[in-house]
This record gives sequence, structure tokens and C-alpha cells, in this order.
Amino acid sequence: MLVEAVMTRAVVTVAPTATLAEAVALMHRGRFRHLPVVDGGRLVGVVSEREVRPPPGLEPALRQAVEERPVREVMSARVITVAPDDPLEHAALLLYENKIGCLPVLRGEALVGIITASDIFQAFVRLAGLLVPATRVEIPADDLPAALRAVAEVAAQERLPVAGILLEQPEAGSPRTLVVRFATVQGPRVVAALRARGLAVRTPEPVEE
Repeated sequence: MLVEAVMTRAVVTVAPTATLAEAVALMHRGRFRHLPVVDGGRLVGVVSEREVRPPPGLEPALRQAVEERPVREVMSARVITVAPDDPLEHAALLLYENKIGCLPVLRGEALVGIITASDIFQAFVRLAGLLVPATRVEIPADDLPAALRAVAEVAAQERLPVAGILLEQPEAGSPRTLVVRFATVQGPRVVAALRARGLAVRTPEPVEE
């Protein structure tokens, strides 16, 4: 999955000369927490809700002074971006490593979208098949090709489609685990079919033989 499949295309932006009060109003109206800052069609920064909201408990005069400050005084000028055809996992890694909440999406120098941590989380939910009623099993993946082959055989021969599949990557030296969600609530049937192929299957709940 690529960034363009998940990003928001109708990007709301703010000018660097806009006041913090205007930025807050835009965020409140659109129900989002980040705004790209654009000057003359060029991306020059990003501002978050935390940066534009006045601290609580300010006296009215001081609060007004804060709200009238221009966005350019609080925005982050160092902007990390992605391209529409970047892999989604690349965007996720950038958010994780830099501890940020959004990434503007640029095609060349043109701002064409924005992707947030929430967007990536929703994509993960879909990719993992979490929206489909399913039976979840864990399979030791010391021999990953054999485990994948057995899962494919069960899916094809038993007509048990796979809703999602993940490979848990633990710390170095620890065994890997294949987490598979079969799109069926027939848990005993899934487990029996996998065990018949020599796999040691773990499930969240005991399954009757």
C-alpha cells in the first residue's frame, strides 16, 4: 500500500501570517490537529494544535496577545515530508522515529496531501483484517517458508480464506511468530487443519480437539 491510498487529498492550509486564533478556528472547524503552513504556494512549515492553543489559565489580556501572534512564530520550519508513491511503511517509520503526528505529502514541490498517525493506524486495521470476523492463530515461524506453505494449503484446500497475516519480529535471537487471521469463526476446524500439517498452533482461547 502506498501513501497516496491513505493520505487526505483536500488539504487545509494556513498562511504564516495568520494568527494563532485563526489557526485554532481552522482546526476546530475541520476536526484535525495539524496544519501545513503555505506561503505563496510553497510549504514552509507545519503547526500543531499543541503549538497554537494558548496555555490554560491565562489572564484575558495575555490570552488575547497570544492568540494574535502569527503562525510563523510557533510553526515547525523543519518539515519532514513523503511522496505519494512512497510505501506506507516508510511513512510509518518516519512518524515513529521522529515522534511526529503528520507528514505533508509532496509531488515535487506541490503539496498534494497529508498523512497522519491516525491514517496509518486505520490502514493497519484494514491490512490486518481486523474488521472481518475471524479466527486468530499464532504459528512459530522458525521455518517461515514451511509455515507460509501450510497456511496457503489450508486456505486453498479447506476453503478458509485468510483475512490478514503478520510476522512478529521480536528482538534478535528470539523466535519469530506468524500471526494469521482466517476469515471464519470455525476455530476448531482451522486449528485441526493446521495441526494436521505439523504446525504447533497457539490460539487466544483453548480450542476443543
